[in-house]
Amino acid sequence: MKLDKMTVKLQEALQTALMRATESGHQQVDPEHLMLAALRQEESILTLALDKLGVASFSVIKALEQNLGKKLKVSGDSAQVYFSPRINKLLAGAAGEAQILKDEFISVEHVLLASFNDNDSALVKELKKSNVNREKVLQALALVRGSHRITDENPEEKFNALQKYGQDLTELAG
Repeated sequence: MKLDKMTVKLQEALQTALMRATESGHQQVDPEHLMLAALRQEESILTLALDKLGVASFSVIKALEQNLGKKLKVSGDSAQVYFSPRINKLLAGAAGEAQILKDEFISVEHVLLASFNDNDSALVKELKKSNVNREKVLQALALVRGSHRITDENPEEKFNALQKYGQDLTELAG
């Protein structure tokens, strides 16, 4: 797992996921820890994509929290937290998604796409309840990203730039 090929947001989400797993007494960091951390980020691309899909992010967050609440807890000074085989596979899949999209850095959105290859993903199970599949996620991400590729570690600054910094004059006139 090469951190230098991950966006800042993904690195932050991984750190938050590790902290949450540790605080919760979980022995391993699972994809649900990571996706929950990513959804709670400020200006999360996942939240923007879910909005485009018409999926309430709070319901996805609730489902992830419920899933994590069922995980076994460990305690003691010798309890070491590690990345689970599922999250390692997910991150490897995310690297593949980045290559497919011709992006130079691995982002949270690549992790979201790779989640569809994980049969145990609580996130995907929740999305499927709203009839959301990988293709619909790709379409939503295209709306959020526009034509931007991920060529640096801070791509989120470029996404939705017009909405963030511009004004819709037609809307203001009406």
